[in-house]
Amino acid sequence: MRNLYVFAFATFGHPNDFRQSAFIYDEKSFAENINIFDLTNAIKVFPDSAIYAIRKELVNEVIAISYSIYTYAKEQYSTREGTFIGSSITYSNEIAEEKITVTKLLAFHKSLIEKNTSNDILTVSHSDDFIIPNNIILGFGAMDVNFKSIDNADSYSLSNESLVVYSNIDQNTLNKNFKESLELLHKYDVIYFTNNKDVIAFCKKQDIYSVIDEEGFEKEIVNIKNDRQRKAQDYILFLKGKIKKWEDEVRKVISDKTIEIEHNEKLHKENEIIISESIKSKKRILEYFSNFSGSIEDYIYQLDSGNKLNQVKKLYNESELEFKSNIDNAKRRNYMNIIQSEKQNINLKNDMRQGLKKNIEQYMSEHKESGSCNDKNIPIILPFIILLFLAIIVYGIWSNY
Repeated sequence: MRNLYVFAFATFGHPNDFRQSAFIYDEKSFAENINIFDLTNAIKVFPDSAIYAIRKELVNEVIAISYSIYTYAKEQYSTREGTFIGSSITYSNEIAEEKITVTKLLAFHKSLIEKNTSNDILTVSHSDDFIIPNNIILGFGAMDVNFKSIDNADSYSLSNESLVVYSNIDQNTLNKNFKESLELLHKYDVIYFTNNKDVIAFCKKQDIYSVIDEEGFEKEIVNIKNDRQRKAQDYILFLKGKIKKWEDEVRKVISDKTIEIEHNEKLHKENEIIISESIKSKKRILEYFSNFSGSIEDYIYQLDSGNKLNQVKKLYNESELEFKSNIDNAKRRNYMNIIQSEKQNINLKNDMRQGLKKNIEQYMSEHKESGSCNDKNIPIILPFIILLFLAIIVYGIWSNY
């Protein structure tokens, strides 16, 4: 069944110890890579107790959410404490309504106990040997029809933190607590619920997991929501700052475009094609900015309306990338080749070259006539002549660019 996995597990004692098996699964490799549902020494199952849990993990680079139940069960050939039998429903990418999940989980676990324990003692030695009635398996059919996406799941990250909540565990309370726990999974990897005082006392004594009551649980939810709202408000300020930044940038680009238009109009009145393109570019820039700033205002409205921060961030980044690309393209100068100016520049270089040559010839002629340009004076004027020739060479190289 799509995105659905159902497990049964237990502590079996030597030699199998803890074992779990998937009785319903979508992808076998995914089921095999799901973490085991064994309990650590931070929490313990007592007789006549029940522990419920919701857990997040990353499986094959996909977020998986598991809903589990643990109840007391003795191992066949052991008297050690804390042993248990359990069931879990795991979803990937999307989940069912909490009411449906809890109902199916309780039905599956009830059948698991009835068919595989006697007087709270396990009757099998491995999870692969569990007997699960076919009608229970078929009862999971078509569950995926009503699956829903996991809110803000893309912002989940593993924290290695767990929470234990002392609360009622009737079905209505579980429905509510599981639903609200999706918020707290941004902070914790696993959240346990129990109404058993012995379990709570044990957890407090171990002092490994945080332990709170229902009031503390509600406060945690409020804190998470406030933190998300604060982050949304921070991003609103960021978006407003972006508007100002791009507004200044657009103003500069528009100014440059205006100068560009005036320059081209002055020098090339006859070149209407380039001028027309520059005008269109100017209009496009304003249109790009109008659309972009309008999108930002819409993103701010979405955040104020409670929409998902990560989704708005993604939309904004895509819009800014497109806008920046458009602006970068629009920044490209459309100045025309100024042919007349290039001719004037070439003539200037030729004039300078001829001028240097003429000055050298004139210098040599004057000194020859005065008699100063003889063999004795050559060493004196030679450096000057060399410098003049070097100037001609350097200028000749420059004039080729």
